[in-house]
Amino acid sequence: KMLLNDIEYIFLRLVRKYLFSYQFLVKYGNFIPGYTITSAQFSPDTIIDRYLKFIKSIGRDIKDKTILELGVGVTSSTCYKLAYLGAKECYAFEPYVKFNKKFDDSIIKKTPEYASILNKVKRITDLKTLKLQKIDIILSNGVLEYVENFSELCHQLKEVMNSGACMIHRIDYRDHFFKYPFHFYKFNKKTWGRIGTGLSRLRVIDHLNILEEAGFKSRILDRDVAMNDFLKFKSKNKIHNDFERYRDEELATKFAVIFAEKT
Repeated sequence: KMLLNDIEYIFLRLVRKYLFSYQFLVKYGNFIPGYTITSAQFSPDTIIDRYLKFIKSIGRDIKDKTILELGVGVTSSTCYKLAYLGAKECYAFEPYVKFNKKFDDSIIKKTPEYASILNKVKRITDLKTLKLQKIDIILSNGVLEYVENFSELCHQLKEVMNSGACMIHRIDYRDHFFKYPFHFYKFNKKTWGRIGTGLSRLRVIDHLNILEEAGFKSRILDRDVAMNDFLKFKSKNKIHNDFERYRDEELATKFAVIFAEKT
């Protein structure tokens, strides 16, 4: 018997997938219950503070480094801030989301200092435009959860990284209808393909294993596990067989920050 919250969940998922375009959500996402727009759309500060915290924790810095940021979204604001803080160059990679010049210009207007570093930032839509062994640091925030073929991406990134270069990825492992953070565990791959909006549903262990297979040395820098909330969900809901192989800690993980180094 389907629970009422399942009916609500599926209905909202279908509405999100088929009625709300990304551009619509950029403009009106703040007014939709249970939906959160990226903070970089208005200011890069929160994301940059996280990046710098974890870069410092591994004993590195961005000064005079060539940086590639994955999935920058509608603006290149985070790359402007990285360049302003001392990065040599910053490539803003975004193959899926259309650049919003209006939002981007408003960020530059609010921070006139960025005018001096705009030539250090380049927005790209294809990693093949980068020279081989050029990048020192690769960063992403809330991006890898959408990447289905992570193995292929790892090999592409490895080609453009210098020897000893590193990556730091902050990954949001929740179901992105945050009212139901674990609900997508209830559906098989076929059903999820019909109602979902691009989340791969890979877990932390999957990302670590794929990185190792691609020749990276990786580890977890930070992890947020909501075990009590997950166990409550698990006690009332049947998790699909596709997720039986995972330990509870993997399924209860909300966020993780993964460090990977090219060896």
